[in-house]
Amino acid sequence: GLQILRYDLGQAYIAHTDWFSPGAGGPETNFDPATPGGSNRYATVFLYLYPPPTGGYTVFPKANIEEDIKSNAFVSIGDNPQLLEEQLRLARAHFNESKWEVEMTRDCYTKLAVKPVRLGAALFYHQDPMTGKLLDEAEHGACPSMTGTKWGAN
Repeated sequence: GLQILRYDLGQAYIAHTDWFSPGAGGPETNFDPATPGGSNRYATVFLYLYPPPTGGYTVFPKANIEEDIKSNAFVSIGDNPQLLEEQLRLARAHFNESKWEVEMTRDCYTKLAVKPVRLGAALFYHQDPMTGKLLDEAEHGACPSMTGTKWGAN
């Protein structure tokens, strides 16, 4: 199925994985794709229908950033300290400093993140294609937008 998502001003979604833990579901269910008969979510496609003016990234806080990856119009590797400070200032003005959204904002501008581009998409895998091992690096979250509403689908 396809779900439509709307994140209003300041809304975010805490970092999570889209797969079930191998032990979930009881003994009749095998969510470990690295074992015979095991199955779990293989990949996610997130569609950016209408991005906010700024922010609204999809962050991957556990992802490894390869040496040759550079920030561009589609991806951020968290290498812009001025943007980080500006977004933290906006987040602190909107949220209490102790709220998880402020720490998430920090992750959004210091870690690997996909920038929302209107009618663009992000595809990411949850399993190693050769072994079926579930990838912790697929953990992702929706960064808060402090400048408008974000529409997406997955």
